Amino acid sequence: MKHGYRKTVISFSHTNYCVRSAGTEKFIRNISCELNKEGYSHLNIFSFYDDGVNRGKKQFGINLDDRFIGIYKYVDLHKAIESILSKNRLCVSTIHLQHLLHHDLDAISSIIKNYRVPVVVFAHDFFLFCKNPNLINSNGEYCGTQSPEKSKCSLCKYYDIVNPHLARTKSFFSSISQYLSAIITPSDFVADAFRATFKEYKHLIVVRPHLVLEGNRVYRAISTKVKIGFAGGQITAKGYEEWKKLISTLDNSVYEFYYLGTGKEVLPHVNNIYVSTSEEGE
Repeated sequence: MKHGYRKTVISFSHTNYCVRSAGTEKFIRNISCELNKEGYSHLNIFSFYDDGVNRGKKQFGINLDDRFIGIYKYVDLHKAIESILSKNRLCVSTIHLQHLLHHDLDAISSIIKNYRVPVVVFAHDFFLFCKNPNLINSNGEYCGTQSPEKSKCSLCKYYDIVNPHLARTKSFFSSISQYLSAIITPSDFVADAFRATFKEYKHLIVVRPHLVLEGNRVYRAISTKVKIGFAGGQITAKGYEEWKKLISTLDNSVYEFYYLGTGKEVLPHVNNIYVSTSEEGE
């Protein structure tokens, strides 16, 4: 490392974690905080929803140590990173691939080959091998952790885009294989899915739960209404439709219902509480 330069982790994500309140973004904020505590800087590159064909028209944003720096053309990715590193006397030590949605894989591969540092992949969902990242097929059914293939996927409307999508991911991994250090998964379930699809990298897969439970708590008998809450995005993949069915069948004289998150829908007998970790912190 250059004398007087601060060690830096470059991360790639699919949203601006500083303003969006969701699980992946909360995870990145936590890592960013830990990096700063350990004396590292954190240079984050986030993509936008438009992943147009022409890289020259595509844009990305940059955060440095949780501060928004600006928006740039994707064609200028390397130049922008180099400029910020030089201006702030930073030296790249590791690259984190938090989420690759709407990113240009060829450009990221070029960045990795330029800095030649360890690369850590984080599996927040299943986007790396399916365009639909929740393992739910076009009929709304769970489609299993087996590797995507014709026998499994041919009846799904995503099938025509799954094969080229997976091929691009595998080609990308192959191009950076000598730098891949670890693939971090939050559970054995996710790890099994990645082992099935990326067999050649299964030795790199590490399970690290988002939470570690410890200690004991004594619970008292409930003498008032039982409180039941739904936390997170009001979307089908999170179980929101099941939540709506549940509260329609339970007696609200016995139960109290709460929604905690940023969703806008208000249901009968449900007390909505606005929760945004990006705005309000932990």
